Amino acid sequence: PIQAFDEGVMDAYLDVHLDEGLKNLVSQYEEGERLRRAELALQIEESNAVSLREYEAFQTDRESYLREREGNTVCTVPPTSAVSGSEVCILLNREKATQLGASINVDDLILQARYNENQIQEHYHIAEEVKTQAGDWLMWKVEIPAHVYDMKYDFFDSSDWYLKNEEHFVLECLTQLSKEQCLAEMKLIHLQKFTKEKERLLAMAPQVSTKGGAPKSFDDDIRSKVQGIRDATMGLYNAAKIDVDDSWYIEGIAEPGKVVTLFYDAAAGHLAGCGNLVLHWGCNAWSTKGFENLFEEEAASGGGSEKGGKAEWHSVSIEIPKHAVVLDFVVSSNGRYDNNLGLDYHFPVDRENLQEFWAKQIEVEIEREGKAIEERAKQEALIKQEKKKEVEVFMAKASEKLVKRQQEIVSTDPPAPRAGKSLTLVFNVAASNLPESNSIEVAISFNRGSHPLKCSRTQMKRTEDGLFEVALPTPSDAYMMDVKFYGSYDSLDDHAGFGYHIPLEKSKVPESPQHIVHVAVEMAPVAKVGGLGDVVTSIGRAVQDMGNIVEVVLPKYDTINYDKVKGFHEIESFDWGGCTNRVFTGLVEDVQVYFIQPGNGFFDIGMIYGADWEDFPMMDSERFGFFSKAALEFMLQSGRQPDIIHCHDWSAALVAKSYWDDYNQYGLPHSSIVFTIHNMGYGQDLIAQAMQFSQKATTVSPTYAQEIVHEGPIQHSQHKFHGIRNGIDIEIWNASDDKHLPMGYDSSNSEEGKARAKRSLKDYVNLKNVDVPLVGIVSRLTLQKGVELMEHAIWTALDRGCQVVVLGSAFDEEMTQRWNEIELSLRHQHHDMARLIFAYNEPLSHLIYGGCDMILVPSMFEPCGLTQLIAMRYGTIPIVRHTGGLRDTVFDIDFDQERAKAQGIETNGFAFEGNDTGGMDYALHRAIDAWYNDKAFWNSLVSRVMDQDWSWSEPALTYLALYYAAKER
Repeated sequence: PIQAFDEGVMDAYLDVHLDEGLKNLVSQYEEGERLRRAELALQIEESNAVSLREYEAFQTDRESYLREREGNTVCTVPPTSAVSGSEVCILLNREKATQLGASINVDDLILQARYNENQIQEHYHIAEEVKTQAGDWLMWKVEIPAHVYDMKYDFFDSSDWYLKNEEHFVLECLTQLSKEQCLAEMKLIHLQKFTKEKERLLAMAPQVSTKGGAPKSFDDDIRSKVQGIRDATMGLYNAAKIDVDDSWYIEGIAEPGKVVTLFYDAAAGHLAGCGNLVLHWGCNAWSTKGFENLFEEEAASGGGSEKGGKAEWHSVSIEIPKHAVVLDFVVSSNGRYDNNLGLDYHFPVDRENLQEFWAKQIEVEIEREGKAIEERAKQEALIKQEKKKEVEVFMAKASEKLVKRQQEIVSTDPPAPRAGKSLTLVFNVAASNLPESNSIEVAISFNRGSHPLKCSRTQMKRTEDGLFEVALPTPSDAYMMDVKFYGSYDSLDDHAGFGYHIPLEKSKVPESPQHIVHVAVEMAPVAKVGGLGDVVTSIGRAVQDMGNIVEVVLPKYDTINYDKVKGFHEIESFDWGGCTNRVFTGLVEDVQVYFIQPGNGFFDIGMIYGADWEDFPMMDSERFGFFSKAALEFMLQSGRQPDIIHCHDWSAALVAKSYWDDYNQYGLPHSSIVFTIHNMGYGQDLIAQAMQFSQKATTVSPTYAQEIVHEGPIQHSQHKFHGIRNGIDIEIWNASDDKHLPMGYDSSNSEEGKARAKRSLKDYVNLKNVDVPLVGIVSRLTLQKGVELMEHAIWTALDRGCQVVVLGSAFDEEMTQRWNEIELSLRHQHHDMARLIFAYNEPLSHLIYGGCDMILVPSMFEPCGLTQLIAMRYGTIPIVRHTGGLRDTVFDIDFDQERAKAQGIETNGFAFEGNDTGGMDYALHRAIDAWYNDKAFWNSLVSRVMDQDWSWSEPALTYLALYYAAKER
């Protein structure tokens, strides 16, 4: 009752203070909607009556009905309009459809219906042929979806025959839903279908890779494995029945499930005079292994060994496995082995009907492996559920952070306004980017600009405390209020192009999910070269987890790792570009991916990049240019109508121009283009083109955006260019369950966990176990990554008593030679304090992130950088040069308190500005001093950085806002 009273008081107050202009606009809209719905209700009632009469006339006397329409190419029942959710009969006159030859198989004819301005596409097959004296007709029965406001249709078959009426045949559809309600319902139904399709793919039999890269079924893989075991086993079986070796023998019946005793003469081999003999055994060409038994020494025998001298017999009893055909064994003693000169020892097992056994073994293995997969899936699901909880916590915190940031500038009273109710909009000009002004105007729209009501610029009232406010009613079918503010000299604050958006509760219209299609040439983990692949996967999954439809289009390289693709299978093909393009689909990290394989062989060259440097008749730019256009053609021919097409880097930049030149006016009218620059170092002409034709463009961190904004490809498109930092996949980079670490840990037990990881890392790379700081470097060894500073830092850290581990890779001969020389010097001077490893070693990289105290990232430029983010996730403190994304993510302990506070986080590392060794030494020495002098502070810093959120939560929310802004083109 108190709440109801307070709301009544609020409504009464607002009614008095409402802006008259806005009040009239909203009232006129609501009254117009009421009249529209009433008029439509009458039209629908009349249409239903007409439909009933027409159906009765058609069903009663088809001959007469169609004779009256024999001059038409097409007729519909009902003839002019239909109610959404009802059935319509559409008839095609064969005699008038002159393009339809007599030889065409009518069963192949398809009616293609496009609803809601081509945003839904459905195909219908012929229901029946209607033969009359007036001619033959083909009839389709079409159930019009309930959320449809228009319908266009045409006819085609599986060959080249196609019939449309000028542009399309049209049937008016009547619905009481507004256009926006129809589109929202359509998107929700699309999301449901999309989710079901993903569930279907997850339920499909798993696919595995073959050596050649082609997928095959799980059952086929098991058959292949069993066949390999059979071939190897039967080779040993036949040899063992012939070979005789006096150094060992068995007593007992060698049958499955029986116990036999194996006697072994140590004097006959390498183990003469040795004690503590161990039998290591398995069966079927070691396909089953891991059994160990201790021998017992037999009483001295008067006989000699096969090599002369006194025999040394030992015995052991073992039970023969029920699936054994051949028993395999070797013997050891204190690390020395007798393995029959590398051939191992084998003896056959007596069993009947080996052919039947091997056939049965396939079934057994399929069942066993199936159960194992099911158990692994259960365990993975439990782990995934725990990780998802952490992601949800981060997402909720990120959302709250962004809301609070907006509320510092724009707020409402009440704080949680409702659709159809009034509110007061409050603007804090002092916190905005507008100059101080005595006059502020606000432009208001609803539902991210898609609502028909648009309120022109309205004067706000200045309050005594220097704020500006305006009171207004809201439409009952608005779920979001969009505002932009104008100050003196027509200055604008539109939240850097994103707009300010205020949710309205209890709207008649739900906010619909977005449909985003990413076009990229990399995607982790199936086709990854660098950070681009990680971003495509991570941002796709993060935005999808917020309830949106996300798909990825990727080339089908012959290097794809199909073990990482769930439900992989071929779905369709389309002819384009002078060849047939086969299309496959499957789930990669829970995101649905479509793989395009053109018949021209562009992606069957054993690599992702590098055609320019090999003896191939095509360049990378040609390959990826073809793919960019093929991705758009796939969307067109498959009937997709995405809200956003997000193309990545120079390799997919051609998507932007091609969309507007060739597809926007020809079947894909509803998409907006978002383009992301991952590295400005490549393909600048293509980048410039994509910048021109995209509606929004991004790069991978705010500082990198500032660093490149004045470069040629971007300088004329600054108004739509944004820096959004990358995140890391916290499900992959997670110290609490990392299989490469000796124990899982989080911020609550980081001291113990990192100590264990540090010890394991030192053992792995053979460093002395001393209690000193351990500095790590995980990097490509290139000039961009600051190799000269790295080299200097290694010697500086060693001079301070630290240990150093470097995991790196050099790509040019001169750089390789230089770092080989450094490695040699370190090996001679600091063999147990420093280690350089030049290789790709995923387990070691995890151990470095977990076991090091500090990580060094002295890049000359860095678009974003993932190393420092991963390191902090594992409690390793970053020492970085402030550039690009390094500046956006690492806040110096001593100098960045205010900058960190503005971002809502605490300081987390050590940084330097210049590119000289003096600046880096200052940061490095401060970090080393902190470790030596204040362990309590250091341990608290480790816990602090582990709790910080560098996931995709906040970037994903920003990208979603960017997608909405891109649609307002």
